[in-house]
Amino acid sequence: MAAPVLRDSHAAAGRARLAYHHTRDPRYLRFMVDHVLGYMKAYPIEEFVGKSSNTGWTDHTTVAKPWYWCMIPERFWDLSDTLTLIRSAPEMSDEELLTILHRLYQECGYLETQIQAWVDRRHNGGCAMIRGFVMACTILQDFPQSQQWLDFNAELAAQYTQAAVLPRRHVRGADDRVFAGHVPDDAAHGLCAARPAGDGGPEAARRRDDHLPGGAQRPHGYRSLVR
Repeated sequence: MAAPVLRDSHAAAGRARLAYHHTRDPRYLRFMVDHVLGYMKAYPIEEFVGKSSNTGWTDHTTVAKPWYWCMIPERFWDLSDTLTLIRSAPEMSDEELLTILHRLYQECGYLETQIQAWVDRRHNGGCAMIRGFVMACTILQDFPQSQQWLDFNAELAAQYTQAAVLPRRHVRGADDRVFAGHVPDDAAHGLCAARPAGDGGPEAARRRDDHLPGGAQRPHGYRSLVR
């Protein structure tokens, strides 16, 4: 049986979260924790070293390696959503929580070395990576490095929306609401999660807004970065 990779099991993880949310049955929590720990054991972080996110794909019947670009974003979404739900649960030990948080931190370090290339390509993977990176940084906000990563993601999101989002005139039959000066959902998370104005003051916040595409507005009312 292939080792769990927290990507192809995306739907199962979502169902386990819903089940735990509604029942608080510790068996669902144990399934999620053991699944993450099993993934970590199957793919030590050392195996990521020197690997490009372009590599790791074999074919449609073989599970890709976790450093392959398509595997990264959904794994970050799942880890972030899961940790938000269970991190305060008494059935989860401090050691387990710290072990998983440390792994998420390490994978953020790996993603930092890979994400720029996908944004430069104007690839949809770059947009998804921004969202996943931001969600992870929100979970890791007690770590100073996460603030630097959030600023980095804000710059990437601005770059992506400037280079990869088509003006409405190029999209036949486009909905006005999509091209009314707002940015796409995934990329918007990177812009929303830049440091708050209180961190660096209003001038720092204004400088960040200067990077927004012409006419774009900082989006409001989006669902929580980590549900």
